[in-house]
Order: sequence, then C-alpha cells, then structure tokens
Amino acid sequence: TTWELIDAAADGDTGEALRQLDRLLQAGQEPIALFGQIAWSLRRFTVATRIFQDAERDQRRVPLAAALEQAGFRKWPPQELQKAERQLIQLGRDRAGRLTRWLLDADLSLKGSHSSPARARFVLEHLFAKLSKELGPRRAKS
Repeated sequence: TTWELIDAAADGDTGEALRQLDRLLQAGQEPIALFGQIAWSLRRFTVATRIFQDAERDQRRVPLAAALEQAGFRKWPPQELQKAERQLIQLGRDRAGRLTRWLLDADLSLKGSHSSPARARFVLEHLFAKLSKELGPRRAKS
C-alpha cells in the first residue's frame, strides 16, 4: 500500500520503498497521485521539527512525541507515535527541515519536466534516496 511505501521511505529503507513503489506503479497507480499521499505524510515531519525548534528557540522543552502529536501524528495505537518518533530521529533535524523544499521541488518536477510516468518515477526514487538510512541525518545534500 502507499502507507507501507511511506513507512519504508521514512524508515530510511530505500530498497523497500523502491520495491513498494514498483508494485504500486505496476498495479496502475499514477506517480502524481502517490506523491500527494507521500507529501502529506512527510510534511508532518517538517511541522514537528519546526514545533520542536521553536520551543528550543524559546528555551522551552517539548517532548518529541508531543511535537509529533501537534503535527498531526496519531497517538493511538501507541506504537504509531513511537514509530513516528523513530522515523523523525532517523531523518534528523537537517533533513526534516529540508523536506519542505524537497517536496516542493518534486511537486514542480512532477507537474512540469517530469510529468511522464517514467520520468515521474525517477523523481520519487530520488526523493526516497534523500531519506535513506545510508546517507544518515548529516550527509544528505539538497
């Protein structure tokens, strides 16, 4: 499902994310439609990061779980919030902060130069590679 794809990407498991993407595309899903769900889900990590950073700037402590909940992650069942916390830690502050830009770039590409299905696939694959565990939170570039 698209949700399994998003979980794999957020977990930094690029190989699994690419396998899930291939399955969904082979089943007839359109890349631009998949991107809508992907972007919505990943944008919440950016919101949580901003909530956390704003609290730090104001010298307040906000538990990461509370920032994720404010950003729209469900707290029930409990493992959902724990999974989101693990995924945000995997992404790291820098990459989570860049997600908005990466998603905007992907959106513009999907609606412009990469609107054909083959080229659209590349855009999604590139996004997943940026989220890879192999790159780690400190090594991803824009």
